[in-house]
Amino acid sequence: MESLGAVVARCVDRLNDFDRDGLDLIEDDTRAVLIDPVIQALGWDIYQPREVRRSYRRAGWENPVDYALLISGQPRLFVEAKAITKNLDDHRWIAQSISYATVAGVPWVALTNAREWRIYNTHAPVPAAEKLFKATLTASDEASNLLHLLSKASITDGTLDAQWHAAKIDEQVRATLTELICGPKPHDEAVSLISRHTTGLSAHDIRASLAHLRPTFESEKADRGPDASELPAQPTQPSAGLSQTAGSRAPSINDLLRTGRLRAGTKLEATYAGQALRAELLENGHIKFNGGTHPSLTAASVAAKKHVNPDLSDRTASTNGWDFWRSQDLLTGDTVALRVIRQRLQRE
Repeated sequence: MESLGAVVARCVDRLNDFDRDGLDLIEDDTRAVLIDPVIQALGWDIYQPREVRRSYRRAGWENPVDYALLISGQPRLFVEAKAITKNLDDHRWIAQSISYATVAGVPWVALTNAREWRIYNTHAPVPAAEKLFKATLTASDEASNLLHLLSKASITDGTLDAQWHAAKIDEQVRATLTELICGPKPHDEAVSLISRHTTGLSAHDIRASLAHLRPTFESEKADRGPDASELPAQPTQPSAGLSQTAGSRAPSINDLLRTGRLRAGTKLEATYAGQALRAELLENGHIKFNGGTHPSLTAASVAAKKHVNPDLSDRTASTNGWDFWRSQDLLTGDTVALRVIRQRLQRE
């Protein structure tokens, strides 16, 4: 079976071609050309109706959902598809998808226009807006990681549920830390704790420092994904909206090239199983490794691992390319993981 990274790369090329030619696909074509291949690459057999049902109705009188993905005969994930030009912010689609899945007892819904995949937890006892787990704008190198949450394996072994639970814990802890430390008046408990672990600082010093520092609490998992598609953002949306989670922007490899953090011809390095690996960043953002050209850091990392160990499957070799590859940050001079360079640019 073709790897998810390869399918995502092909979808990238197709969407770029459609946008350049001004081609507006209807919903049926969007499903056939861009969504079916992704579902297949996620481990679901789209030719097996016991596993993938199209136009699924729980009861004959109900409106159908575009895809029902089944495990042991029971629907575990609904996928509602829209044409590539449709805006997924339409609350009718969100409400209808969640409502139908809730009634059917299906815990997860994915709403997609092939450019963006939004994953909703229908069982979460929160308002609809808060049911959104991941909004994957398919223009980042993490798209495959995030899309993998929808794989048959992730649904079967509970990975998606575990990621949701971990994300909710992170949200609560982050909110509490922000309130304690980053508010207009940091809590006395936080100031006291810092005082006990420092020397010669008054409470006034600590409060002034916290106001100046404005610390933030970022989830490493959120940045790295749990790899997310590289499909271009919708033409009607700002190109700045390159994000793997709602409300944040993850700079792409082309952003690093454009801003001078990296340049065409930059040498990338990695170590796997004790073997040093070398690659080259090309002008178009693709990666050259061992004579082949790869559309993303992740695809290049898979090729590199399989170069060392040809027996690895694509799934076993899959990794986050931003962590796998290292290079010199041209502005600071140090050699670090590309994820670190991207984080530096994002903070700027």
